[in-house]
Amino acid sequence: MSGRRLIEEDLFSRYSIVDNRSAEGQRIHKFLFGRAQKLAGKCIDFNANPVTFVLSDEDTPNAFFCDIFDPEKAPRPSDYETPRYVRNPLETPVIAVTSGLIDMVDSIDELDYVLGHELTHMLMRGYGIEHNSKGEEEIADLHAVDLVYDAGSDPKQALLMTDKFATYAR
Repeated sequence: MSGRRLIEEDLFSRYSIVDNRSAEGQRIHKFLFGRAQKLAGKCIDFNANPVTFVLSDEDTPNAFFCDIFDPEKAPRPSDYETPRYVRNPLETPVIAVTSGLIDMVDSIDELDYVLGHELTHMLMRGYGIEHNSKGEEEIADLHAVDLVYDAGSDPKQALLMTDKFATYAR
């Protein structure tokens, strides 16, 4: 055995998440959950599949989906790498947005596109897709445009957000 170990990082400490039990945390969840219902209420039964929305104090513009922790699906140490993963301590999946992302968006439609992308990851996990890949990212991008359009938001905002992320990455 190589002596490699698994590095587990807690979601709330790793990403400096605003306490979801605080008044601010509850306000954030309520607002983002309302957007999610508008975007994906036809695709996701949120009563049967609850999700918690949180805000990270991170300056980097980002959003991500973090499923419920399942030790059977945790990465395994190998001889060549020490895997890292973020453990979600809640009993529901989490969709997190960073304050950097909130600062980046100029409209609700842009935020809707990002939320639609993360909700698509949630949908895909429900269908058994366990690992994030480039193909999954492309599907999430495309499906997010559909969700935005079906919700009556402006799907052209997806192009603006894609441009903003590309500019930031440079």
